Amino acid sequence: MGGYRDAGCNDCTYADLLLACCIKPECTHRQYYPTFGDDAYISMRYARHLREGRGLVWNVGEKPIEGYTNFLWVVWIAVLMLFIEDPSFLMIASGAALHALSVAFLYLFLRKAFRCHLGVAALAACLLAVWEPIRIQVLNGLEAPMLLFLFIVAVYFLFGDSTNKLHIFMGSFLAGLLPLVRPDGLIFLIIVLAGLASHRLFQATKAFKETLKRWKWVLLCFVMPTVLLTLFRISYFGEWLPNTYYLKVYNRPGHIEYGIAYVQRFLNSFYATPLIVPLVVYGLFEKRRYIGAMALGIIGNLAYVAYQGGDAWDWWRFMIPILPMILITLASLSERCKVSKPLYATALAIWVMIAFSGVRPVWTAIQQGSIFPKPISQTADNIRLGLLLSRVCQPDTYTADFWAGAAPFYSRLPSIDMLGKSDWHIARLPAYRSGAPPGHDKFDFEYVLSRRPDVIISNHPLKVTPEDLQGIKQSNYPFGAILLENKLFQENYIPVDSIISYRWHGIFARRDSDKCAWWRLPVEELALLGKTCLAFPEGWYGLEQSDQVWWRWTDGRGRIKVIISEDTGVLLSGGVFSIRYPNRVDILLNNERVETLSLDQSTGDFRPFDLSLPLRAGINVIEFVSHNPAITIPTDSRPLAIAVRNLRLQTEGGQTCELQP
Repeated sequence: MGGYRDAGCNDCTYADLLLACCIKPECTHRQYYPTFGDDAYISMRYARHLREGRGLVWNVGEKPIEGYTNFLWVVWIAVLMLFIEDPSFLMIASGAALHALSVAFLYLFLRKAFRCHLGVAALAACLLAVWEPIRIQVLNGLEAPMLLFLFIVAVYFLFGDSTNKLHIFMGSFLAGLLPLVRPDGLIFLIIVLAGLASHRLFQATKAFKETLKRWKWVLLCFVMPTVLLTLFRISYFGEWLPNTYYLKVYNRPGHIEYGIAYVQRFLNSFYATPLIVPLVVYGLFEKRRYIGAMALGIIGNLAYVAYQGGDAWDWWRFMIPILPMILITLASLSERCKVSKPLYATALAIWVMIAFSGVRPVWTAIQQGSIFPKPISQTADNIRLGLLLSRVCQPDTYTADFWAGAAPFYSRLPSIDMLGKSDWHIARLPAYRSGAPPGHDKFDFEYVLSRRPDVIISNHPLKVTPEDLQGIKQSNYPFGAILLENKLFQENYIPVDSIISYRWHGIFARRDSDKCAWWRLPVEELALLGKTCLAFPEGWYGLEQSDQVWWRWTDGRGRIKVIISEDTGVLLSGGVFSIRYPNRVDILLNNERVETLSLDQSTGDFRPFDLSLPLRAGINVIEFVSHNPAITIPTDSRPLAIAVRNLRLQTEGGQTCELQP
């Protein structure tokens, strides 16, 4: 998680986010947004529609699609939205609070259940507190902290006090909620239930029927939430399973091989991997059967992740409960080792070793100043993209996107998820090849185009060379290049000339759609992009560039818009080139001529210039006007007159705007 601030901050630090600073006191349209992964924004979109009373839907008015896999977290986000429109920071705060409570309850459990030495319990709590995967999930606004909290607190109530019946009911209820947080919560529910089956209160009555009758309410606490969620899913969505199951497991040859490779990468990176086999063996012989259930649960969790195909990114979100299960089992083993001083010394040495291995990366990150990740630039641009579309497009504008998370959330527009997480049809297609990344291997552009979206967001900037396209088609993510080569797409959609299209993802508009006021896009982009001070609204051909050099041609008159927050003088520098010499180029500022450049002879290069301009607060228009009319040349069919190159602005205070054309 990092942060994005609209209207002026491309490089916010985490401290900036916490302090909510503003570059200039006169700024009135600045707002801070954390940058999450797209999955968080998908949950937020569903939650917003739920809070607004429109149901758990991706697009309002369409058939419900269960494109999320974290029902209880979506409901929680909807609750947060009752207090604030954008709950991003509250999601982080609540995730951090749940993580802190998990750490505290783990410490209390180890002290109560095993009477662990204070140092051992503190080490275990510290390892859970600093583990990078859970920190990433907290800062990404995802549901893993809630899953971890329910699991550890359920274990605390069920096995920390073996005589308190109220604790048994409370623990059973919390464990029953686990599958509502995420489908793999069922694995941890089974682990807890298997441990509870050997509880001495259950064994007090020998007759099975009498035991079942006595503890029926406890069992109902375990099973009823899952049963109710399943019945709701069938009645509301018309499916037994979430849409993401069909996307990531169904009709995906090679998903198990991909999942096994994912698990192997996790085991290679996890510092406690060497302990797994010894702890599982110990758990099989441990009299406290819930320890055996936890030890086997480690294997069960890894097997489940391998079967369902792993994840596209190595953030290990599906592995979160593995560490507490290892810590609890190791603490139990340490307690057993007290009978022998050499064994106990060995157990303590293992604790010190894994503590060193687990804490050292965090200490290194603190020293390097990277304990909090920087803003995710891709998400920042997706947020900008969504805000831009919300400002220039009508509310019923239909969009289609590959990164169908932040952009649809902030645009509030109906959207087609072209990779199928929130689309029934695409999720059930066969994967384009075996073993591709889950969630990124199904697409159908004929289907998408048949729905005639008004705006399509490609997966690449507008200017992609043929060589780059061929390379992209051979990668794990070929869909963006395949879309650009689609004949129906080429016939019906035209590129939208904009800053964000050139530096991030290309915006394409349907030729016969008038839903978006694209003429307003430059002004809105400059307001959002902050450091970018320049836009080419009209009169220019597309961007051309070579390495760090860029240029644009015009047929004789090209306008540039500059937005600035206060009256100031600036130095405009760059180069001008004429297709035919001699020539004269007038430079106008807000319809008044301020300079005429004489281009007497061609040197085969751009003529450099530096020009002082008095800009006023707000929008300023700079025009380049050629005295010579445009002509065509054998190598270019466009009417050409003049071109400008690498324009840049420098204020009187010496601040240089990095101009992005």
